[in-house]
Amino acid sequence: MSTNQDIWNLLEEYQIGDTFLAEKYEEISPENRSRIKTAIAFHFSLHKAQNEEELYYSHTNSGLFYGIHQKAAPFLVCVLEEGFASPAQLLATLCPAVIAGVENIFIFLAQNTADSILGSLELCGIENIYLLHENTSKIQEKENIQIIINSLELLAGNNKNEVGRLVLFSKCEHINDSFISLEETSTKLSIKAHIEKHSPSVYAEQENYSYINFAYTSPTLMPFDTLSSDSMGEELIHNNHTKLYADNNAKAFITHRHKAAINFSVSQTPIADISFVPHKSGIQNYEEGMELCYLHASIDTNFFLNKKISAQMPCTDIS
Repeated sequence: MSTNQDIWNLLEEYQIGDTFLAEKYEEISPENRSRIKTAIAFHFSLHKAQNEEELYYSHTNSGLFYGIHQKAAPFLVCVLEEGFASPAQLLATLCPAVIAGVENIFIFLAQNTADSILGSLELCGIENIYLLHENTSKIQEKENIQIIINSLELLAGNNKNEVGRLVLFSKCEHINDSFISLEETSTKLSIKAHIEKHSPSVYAEQENYSYINFAYTSPTLMPFDTLSSDSMGEELIHNNHTKLYADNNAKAFITHRHKAAINFSVSQTPIADISFVPHKSGIQNYEEGMELCYLHASIDTNFFLNKKISAQMPCTDIS
């Protein structure tokens, strides 16, 4: 049977040192470091810790007796493609995993990973961070994929009765297919996988674009002087990762930003996934300074819990 030491030995040459992370953290501006810390505090305030527990119930009408056992997944492996630079989306995945109690979290990074990602990992206290070799050829790409697959096989081998988690922050279909097909082709692996394909749309003021660019993979911003008068200062801006809505007329609402929640009405149709402008509703609405406080659409602490159920027939008296 493999041990965790096998994994450390396998990945030793890829390990990122604490000094390197600390240096990258220091390169982030104090304002952006504060926003990362705010996002982490936000997640730890919102999500509830999930302890391992067994609960038993009896159903009075049917007489059935059943129990539910829940426990955090034994491991999480995250793979970030080159170009991914959204600490908001990363924290929306990692923080629930930490809060849920996933003990073994492994992060695989591409070369030239953004400082914002490295700084977020530092502040989250993630230790198992690995920098893959540069994908200079198909052979090197295949080797990088294989080292992750080998790690998954070792982790799954150590936890044969529990299901691990795999999250891919990658838009490369053939790489994603390599991992998704693992469970079908290998009896060693038992993983629940998620491919992060969603690109949240953001509504914000132009003066806050730098913070939005830091929080999400940078969009290509459209200058306001290119907008038509019919647009009323609003335009949808597309790129491969994030859609950004621009608003020229939001300044008058800033002084009452803290009342955004009061002004929000469920009857309004959200114009974006996230809004930082009080009079423009989003599915998620935040104040200035909370640019990284993004909630994942489908991942929370429950995503990282393994649950088992047992039940028995009603007891009957034997005369």
